[in-house]
Amino acid sequence: MTTPRPIFSKLKFLSLLLLFVLLLLSCKKSGDSSGNGGGSNNTSSSESSNSNTNTGSNSSSVKIFNNAEELKEYLDKQPANGPDKPVNVTVNVNASTLPKIAETIDSAGKYVNLNISGSGLTTIPRGAFNGCKTMLTGLTLPNSVTKIEYWAFMNCTSLKTITIPNSVTSIGANAFNNCTSLTSIAVPKSVTEIGENAFSKCTNLTSVKFENTYSRNLVSADFDKAYWNGGRQTGTYTRPSVKNTTWTNTSPPSFPSGFVRTWKRVNKDDTLAIEKDRFKFKKNKQTVTWILSSVSGDSYTVVVENNLSFNNTINMKLVSGNLEISGDPNYMNDLNGKWEKQ
Repeated sequence: MTTPRPIFSKLKFLSLLLLFVLLLLSCKKSGDSSGNGGGSNNTSSSESSNSNTNTGSNSSSVKIFNNAEELKEYLDKQPANGPDKPVNVTVNVNASTLPKIAETIDSAGKYVNLNISGSGLTTIPRGAFNGCKTMLTGLTLPNSVTKIEYWAFMNCTSLKTITIPNSVTSIGANAFNNCTSLTSIAVPKSVTEIGENAFSKCTNLTSVKFENTYSRNLVSADFDKAYWNGGRQTGTYTRPSVKNTTWTNTSPPSFPSGFVRTWKRVNKDDTLAIEKDRFKFKKNKQTVTWILSSVSGDSYTVVVENNLSFNNTINMKLVSGNLEISGDPNYMNDLNGKWEKQ
């Protein structure tokens, strides 16, 4: 006689199978939800990144703008600040948009430290920052700039720091005139021309570094006196305070004893001549004249005189057709670079 299977066992099996199926469905649903969540997060991150780009911010929180409108919108949202806590911004500019950027900074009423080093500017146009008289505290220029034109930063009274890159060869007249917050300035050797009054009325300057020799009347009457009386030497000129009118060259050039420079004749225009009591050296159609003191064979002793009554004595002689100059180191430095050295 066959024993029938208990119904309970079959029901139990079906129950366990149903439970297993439900567990599988539950796991699959959970996995799908997780995957969708990850995709949502990625989308959100991308949107966030795009949003940052549009507002002029990148991952390192440096503000980058391409026009005056973007810059103004950003500055308007910034809290009031002082010159010691400027807003740092980076702007891509060209010669035509630069004045508008300067005006925007001033009209926003927020002190700004401006970086335009990423721009391909070759010239800072005349009067470019003349509309930014009170709010520009610092500026970083691109290494592509070769010329700072006249009035470029005139009356930028809050400008405290600016680095003139080694690419610059010319600084125009009154370029930094009345930049009363500047405390120091360094002019690199690459600069071969500085216009009149380029740093005049910079009343808070206490350190001026020149890596080359330039024309007179660059900073102020008292500085001009120190610079000229020192033989227009390169070096760093300092004064103990803004109330002190005595400038000292703290790093004057040094020359060995008996320093001599020899200059060669480079073309037919290079000639030596004595006319009455004057000694002339003509180079490339430009004539330099000194009062003749004494003559001994082919050797000459001359007194250097000019319209500023700067006097000194140097010695010259012809050696194998070349002009050999020796004398006071200060004046020798002033001669450096004016004629071609052999």
